[in-house]
Amino acid sequence: ELESALAEALSDLEPRDQLLLALRFDNQLSARRIAELLDFPSPFHVYRRLNGLFARIREQLESLGITDPEP
Repeated sequence: ELESALAEALSDLEPRDQLLLALRFDNQLSARRIAELLDFPSPFHVYRRLNGLFARIREQLESLGITDPEP
């Protein structure tokens, strides 16, 4: 159930945001490299965008009653 809810939350993101998450967590690229690839002004902007995405995903999961990362 948790995996399904998370997959749905991620699929609701814009393609650029999905790419941002993939570059950071699947490809383990640095914020500096991601900023270069995705044309962010600086690594700070990458971190700020990631934090915004985390908050959005967290809110969506909490709206489904999921508040604990452990099943």
